[in-house]
Amino acid sequence: LEHSNSTLILMYMPFNPDMIKRNVYWIASHEFFHTLIPLGLHSHEIKNYNFNDPKLSRHIWMYEGTTEYFTMHMPIVQKVETMNEFLLKVQNKIYQMNQFSNEKSLTYLSVNAIENQPDYYNFYLKGALVNLCLDIRLRELSKGKYGIQDLISDLMKEYNASKPFNDEELFDIIVKTSKQPKLRSFFESYVEGMEPLPLKSCLSKVGIDLDPKTDKISWVEHPSKAQLRLRKSWIGE
Repeated sequence: LEHSNSTLILMYMPFNPDMIKRNVYWIASHEFFHTLIPLGLHSHEIKNYNFNDPKLSRHIWMYEGTTEYFTMHMPIVQKVETMNEFLLKVQNKIYQMNQFSNEKSLTYLSVNAIENQPDYYNFYLKGALVNLCLDIRLRELSKGKYGIQDLISDLMKEYNASKPFNDEELFDIIVKTSKQPKLRSFFESYVEGMEPLPLKSCLSKVGIDLDPKTDKISWVEHPSKAQLRLRKSWIGE
């Protein structure tokens, strides 16, 4: 049950302390971040949602994907998990995402989510990885000064629970808010379009190597100073 500033979660699982700790932490983090997105930042379609005649937003990639990315990103930045644990999470997302077809764009799946329920889980995978790439790209363009958390914070200064944005304008709003016109092509290619995410080149910028044949990722043995600077801006390490 989600409200504007709290979340209530009821869970049923085996009494395994490690499993409970892992699941409660992950699920509670994800669901609590929903108090920001979409409860605090959303389009008219979410603000005026009609359960009897649903009209869906184009931006489930943000409502679920950004929320899931924040859940992944927060523990490594706050130093409650190791760099290798974080790397494994990213690797698992990549592997699972590649089990899904890439024949439908994220915006198409968002609008048609009811008819495409088997694909919905990909918002937690590809949606999160889109946000990972977007975060690194933002930090690259701003020389490490501006990331996706800054973007969401700035968006929420203009839009909030009682002031939704226009669904079809979000990408232009993001470009204007971030002051990064180069982002428009990112959304056209990977969110509105169906081009494969540029994960190998994106991760390489922060000193991570991706083997596209196996989906395995690993730290680059001798990262450059530029890779280390961007990595430090991204995850604080």
